[in-house]
Amino acid sequence: MALSIDDTLAEAHASLAHVKHRYSWDYGGAEAEFKRAIELNPAYPPAHQWYANLLNYTGRREEAIEEARLSQRLDPLSLIINSVLGFNYYFARRYDEAIVACEKTLEELKGLSRQSYVSAYHLAFLYHGLGDKDRALDYLERAYEERSSSMIALKVDRVFESLHTELRFQNLLRRVGLQ
Repeated sequence: MALSIDDTLAEAHASLAHVKHRYSWDYGGAEAEFKRAIELNPAYPPAHQWYANLLNYTGRREEAIEEARLSQRLDPLSLIINSVLGFNYYFARRYDEAIVACEKTLEELKGLSRQSYVSAYHLAFLYHGLGDKDRALDYLERAYEERSSSMIALKVDRVFESLHTELRFQNLLRRVGLQ
């Protein structure tokens, strides 16, 4: 609808590209829309972020990293953009760089948590991804205390599969009523 009114809206082209990519699986159409959005507004971070995802999921890892880096340069404080960069490094098997990007995201989340609510469940997710099981479990305990709505997924959330044998994790599952 927006594009029928004004075909020069980068945000509308980026949104259409995102839908084509994620829901229609029209990768070629999505790429064309992302390129149009970036042509119209090269300083629009979500266009680069979403385009990085398309590139990553279609196996163009190095291009994906470049787009994610560009997105980060445009909006260096965005938590989602920093996490997208981390995931792009991870999928490219550039683990050291993935860790650095995730640690940066974790620091921004901790800082944000001093000003507003940040789910402890999401912090547990990041600590687990960084290989710190004890801290991940600490934050899952905190998420339980907060009665985080995400705790209902604890038993099936594949992110935490390696914790399933941990006594603390089993205790959390029992207290949440999932065991």
